[in-house]
This record gives sequence, structure tokens and C-alpha cells, in this order.
Amino acid sequence: LLSIKKCLLSEFKGSQATLKWGMPAVTLQNKILLCFFVHKAHIGFYPVQPKRVNLKKMPPGARFSGKATLQVDHEAPLPLSLIIHVAKANEKRFLKKKTG
Repeated sequence: LLSIKKCLLSEFKGSQATLKWGMPAVTLQNKILLCFFVHKAHIGFYPVQPKRVNLKKMPPGARFSGKATLQVDHEAPLPLSLIIHVAKANEKRFLKKKTG
């Protein structure tokens, strides 16, 4: 979890590590970029809107689950580029709301 947090904090200047709903989260301008948690079988990321992420191919061991969750199996390599991509989609969504 530390590598995820460090990756997001370095990618998004001015972002902060915090807790939201009891989960580690990274926020930017008080908006949630991404929350993440460890489950016994996977690492989960929330909120994720699959339509906004627009992936052509999902990395091995990663999948969308439910309405707004990305799951990555513990055995799978941690897809940091996918995690950044998802956080950027969230950033773009809330910046669009702010200006629109």
C-alpha cells in the first residue's frame, strides 16, 4: 500500500494522503483521486468508473467489479500505470465538474 500511496503522491502535485471511509486515500483539492484497501484475495481501488477509464486491455490479474471498484489479485504484478490512469480519469472528472 505504501508504494501505491507514494506513486500517487508523486504523480499528483499538491495531493494529500488521508483516510476516507476507513480506507487509505489520496485526495487533490479535497476531492478523492483514489481509495485503496486490502482484501484477503485482492487489492481494491475505489471509485473507478470503467466507462471513463477507457482501457483496451486489462492487465493480468486485474478486473472491474461492481459499479465502481477495480480489483487486482495479490499474485499479479501491481499495475501502477493502470492505477495512475484511473486516478487521472477521476481528476479529469472532478475538474470538468468544477469548470462545467
